[in-house]
Amino acid sequence: MTVTPPMDLGSWISRRAAATPTLPAITFGGSTLTYRDLAGRVDRFAAELAAGGIGAGDRVGYVGLNHPDFLVTLFATARLGGIFVPLNNRLTAAELEFILADAGVHTLVADAEHTAAVDPVRANAGVRRAIALTPVEGWESLEDLITAREPLAEPVFPGADEVAVIMYTSGTTGRPKGAMLTHGNLFWNNVGSMLAFDPSQDDVTLVCAPLFHIGGLNVTTLITLQKGGHVVLMPGFDPSGVLRLIPEHRVTTMFGVPAMFLFMTQVPDSRPPTSPACGT
Repeated sequence: MTVTPPMDLGSWISRRAAATPTLPAITFGGSTLTYRDLAGRVDRFAAELAAGGIGAGDRVGYVGLNHPDFLVTLFATARLGGIFVPLNNRLTAAELEFILADAGVHTLVADAEHTAAVDPVRANAGVRRAIALTPVEGWESLEDLITAREPLAEPVFPGADEVAVIMYTSGTTGRPKGAMLTHGNLFWNNVGSMLAFDPSQDDVTLVCAPLFHIGGLNVTTLITLQKGGHVVLMPGFDPSGVLRLIPEHRVTTMFGVPAMFLFMTQVPDSRPPTSPACGT
């Protein structure tokens, strides 16, 4: 009898950590998480989310700049069969309120810079729990919660057709619409991307596009993590910072739109990146 391993998003990091626990997974602000570190953090936060009422089908939102805990929240939610809802951190309070209510977000995770935008609307939007990456008055502290928890003992393994992520459109022609992406959508997209891009454990991808956009999340970030490569994460796009980090980390891949690469060429004394395969 052939047993098919689960393809759900929540299983990706645990399997990768079992295979390559000591390889670097995510570098951010000078600190690096190995795959063992990342898997442990994911399962501790999953246990905390479960204790707070998150189960299959429940929505967990995130609003903030790029941060490793965006990805931790994504994978932790999936470990419970929940649905992750990334929010555009450039939206107004009223726009955030619409998406939070429309998606039915139960628990919201935010960085300190964006809690103030959410505070006036989170009750009306139906948000039941608010967690901040760093201490903020009126919000629970993510670090305190994770530190106090043991890792999740019994993860859930959603089927390929179950929704993993609701990614909202920009709303330029009306209200934003939630595109429902299943675990199978994400898995098979990665398979196609791996065949096209041929990533490996030796790859280092620089992620500076916003993770709340499908391009920032899905073009190089998820496939690199699934293959055991190294994600160098920036809070946002900064052309000078990109040009500094590429040689520093020997970056091999990066997703960007044409305007980003144009801005990089306009940095004084900039030189074209010398790393192979660095582009869209």
